Amino acid sequence: MKTLPIWQDINVFSINTEKRSAAGFPVCPESGEKKIKSLNGVWKFRFQPDSTHILNGYQNPDFDTYHFDDLVVPSEWQIKGYGTPIYTNINYPKPISMTNIPSIDDTINPCGLYVKDFELEETDDNVFIHFGGINSCGEVFVNGEFVGYSQDTFDETEYDITKYVHAGKNRLAVTVRQFCDGSYLEDQDMWRLAGIFRDVTLVFKPKKYIRDFFIRSEFSDNYKKAQFKIDTEIETRGAKFDGGKLLVEVLDEKGKLLTSAESAIIAMDSAETKKSIISKPVSGFKLWSHEDPYLYNVRVSLIENDTVVDVREHKYGFREIRIEKYNAETKRGPFILLNGVPLKICGVNRHDFHPDYGHAVPEDITRADLELLKRSNITNVRTSHYPNSRRFYELCDKYGLVVWAEIPYISEHMPNGRENTVSQ
Repeated sequence: MKTLPIWQDINVFSINTEKRSAAGFPVCPESGEKKIKSLNGVWKFRFQPDSTHILNGYQNPDFDTYHFDDLVVPSEWQIKGYGTPIYTNINYPKPISMTNIPSIDDTINPCGLYVKDFELEETDDNVFIHFGGINSCGEVFVNGEFVGYSQDTFDETEYDITKYVHAGKNRLAVTVRQFCDGSYLEDQDMWRLAGIFRDVTLVFKPKKYIRDFFIRSEFSDNYKKAQFKIDTEIETRGAKFDGGKLLVEVLDEKGKLLTSAESAIIAMDSAETKKSIISKPVSGFKLWSHEDPYLYNVRVSLIENDTVVDVREHKYGFREIRIEKYNAETKRGPFILLNGVPLKICGVNRHDFHPDYGHAVPEDITRADLELLKRSNITNVRTSHYPNSRRFYELCDKYGLVVWAEIPYISEHMPNGRENTVSQ
């Protein structure tokens, strides 16, 4: 039986990708700066009009990329003059076969070969590579070794590359194909473009770190009081945790402490995960709303003995959105309520797209879009039809816009927990 390539195998959605997290990037306890290094900028690039013959060995550190072009990342290669931008709504592009689903005709499936050399200092941290978005799929190599694969175009993907890197010069290479079997599901009314179109970032995580957390509040007393809750997941990778605590602090815009709480974290072996649940009553907070999008800073610190080993920070607004069903007695509703008040929706649909940049929309243009919406009394934005950039959501929190997101979900009935996209 013929083995399908991974970009045509419906049983393969990703290989070696990290479980997604909302904890954000680690923060240095001493300086307060994020422990990251941007790999945005000029990369070496080779465009191939088909995917049948990939240039052999281009991923290797000793391969000479002298004859490759220069290409700025993030970007999409059609915007930079390579290949053909495609716009179609109902009909699939020609490489996507309608007679042999989910086959891709690789003879007309454009491919981009990306190479980035970067310097790495000696570190005790684990090293990850974080991609904000690759259209439509990417095979990732570090120093000639295969690291992993993903075809979730518009969502973030992360790989642990600790065992592949070393101090000094390293080579990152990514094989990007314009179409894969996932393109059958990502058939939205939009431009079909390709490339590494969002940020590429090296992330340095301690061997004992905060893997994920989920923040929420349950309100009472007409929204004057709340039960602040945070579920946190702690993970060890490459070292034991001797035991300590998790400290959660909620700070206002001036850095004044609103509330804090902590929980004990028992000792953990290497390659172990534990969960922590903290619930704390809180009052005297300001609610987040369109008129006053007040944000607090939630700081989560993992402390081993008396040493802070990992810190994460996240903006947070105290607000509740819920649906109230139709009331037959009052003949009112249904309503969408924001902090208990019916929400009058003045909304627009927005593609994360620009005619000069494709889907690689710079932050200043995203910011200008949202400022224009606020001046026009728009209160809601629907993301058509995919997850937007990380910065888009952060700016919506800041400016006071409710986002109607079309987000991924995982179905147990799909092969290997394959993800699909639905409107939420």
